Amino acid sequence: MLLQIRVLVVQKDLRGKGIGSNILKTAEKEGQRQNCVGVHLETLEFQAKEFYESQGYTVFAFQENYPLGHKRYFMQKLFNLS
Repeated sequence: MLLQIRVLVVQKDLRGKGIGSNILKTAEKEGQRQNCVGVHLETLEFQAKEFYESQGYTVFAFQENYPLGHKRYFMQKLFNLS
């Protein structure tokens, strides 16, 4: 089972202060507590792809022209289950 993050928004003037990272870490810990094998989320190329990559997420698929002229990325982070 994967934890799915549907929406994560940090107000623009609060970005870069670790708030998004802390929210992700909290969600990941809860997912692990509930025996999830990892986390799945989606982002658009003009949103937070680089942020998620900096948190250990990888792209496993993308959709062209969503919206037109842009890409939607499907990302995941798998937990170390050992």
